[in-house]
Order: sequence, then structure tokens, then C-alpha cells
Amino acid sequence: MMTVKMGRKLSTIAAIATTGLLLTGLMPKSVQAYQFFRDRASWEAAIEDLPIQQEDFNQVPDGPVEPVTTFPSGLKLVESGFLGGAEVSDGALEVGLAFPSSVEEFAFPTSVKGFGFDFSVLGGSFFVDNNFDETLVGNEGEQGFFGVVAEPEDSLIEGFQTITTGELGLAEIDNVSFTSEEDDNVTVPEPSNLAFLSLLAILGLFNLKKVKLKTSE
Repeated sequence: MMTVKMGRKLSTIAAIATTGLLLTGLMPKSVQAYQFFRDRASWEAAIEDLPIQQEDFNQVPDGPVEPVTTFPSGLKLVESGFLGGAEVSDGALEVGLAFPSSVEEFAFPTSVKGFGFDFSVLGGSFFVDNNFDETLVGNEGEQGFFGVVAEPEDSLIEGFQTITTGELGLAEIDNVSFTSEEDDNVTVPEPSNLAFLSLLAILGLFNLKKVKLKTSE
């Protein structure tokens, strides 16, 4: 009887453990609160009027882009690795130049609430990753806009990866936009104005000294 009871007890424990594993498998992973957009207007509305930086690659010479390269906007190609390759062509960035697939990693100057870009898939399939669960952007022949917004604020975005698959996987991205906490509209005084302000400050100090001297007399 002891053996039977012990066997039943072990069976019960095994059943509970199995159920726990199944439930664990069904539980969602720690999911960041990212929203995905397929049109630029909706994406811009979702970032709540934050300042936007944009990289259009127009100031970058045509040709291969080597890691680590920082573009004029501050966007950085961190790594393309053995299976990566990117180059600028006619004011756009082509990714997926490695065979048979390609992964490129990009980083923003600071953590951002959202980013987006125009895309055109020239071959294979095009994905975006780095905490985005390899989200499909598009397949061969498709083009449009892809955007991401992080919600809430504690899940800000450090960067992203572009992944192309297929024997001839190739995609083109352009007008990469990302949020910025800096206010680009802050007015900086011209040098002549700075000199004028300095002169006013000196005159103010001089008059203050005169007033103190008269008071002491």
C-alpha cells in the first residue's frame, strides 16, 4: 500500500509540474509596450509633438558604409557583422547586401520614444528587430512607412536591427525619423548681440559702483 500511495503522490507532483510548465509556456514573454504604425501621419500624432530628428542620407557620399559610422543626424550604424552590409545609393540607405541574409544594427544618439522610416523591399523579406520580435516590415515589391512608438515612457528605444532574408534579400530605407528631447527652436544670440549684452552688463556694474560711492559719501 505504501508503494501505491507513494506512486500516486509522485504522479500528482509530476502532473502539477507538467501543468505548471504548460502554463508557463502559455504565459506571454515580458512584452514591451510598443505600437507599430504604417503611415507617417499617425506615427507623428502618437509621439505627441516631440521634436524630431531626421536622417535622409543626402549628405552622405554614395558607397559602402563601414561600422562604426555616425550619420549627420546622430544615427549610428553600430555593426553589420559577417552577415551584414549597407551602402548609400542616391540618397537612401540600402541594407541586406550580405549573402544569403543580412543583419545591421543601428543606435540612436539618446534613448527615443519613437522612430520610423520609409522603406522599399527590393528582394526577399524585410524585418525589424531588437526587442520587436522580428516584426515583418514587408516582402519583395512592397514599400511604404514603418514606425514604432514606445509606451510607457520607461520602455524607451536605444536602437534597432534591420534583417533581410532570402537569397537576394535587399531593402532600402530613407528619411529615418526619431524623437529628440532637445528643443531645436531655442534661439542662440548672434555674436554681435552677445557683445552688446556684455557691454550693457559692464555699464550696469559701473553705474552700481557709482551709486555705492555716492551713498558712502
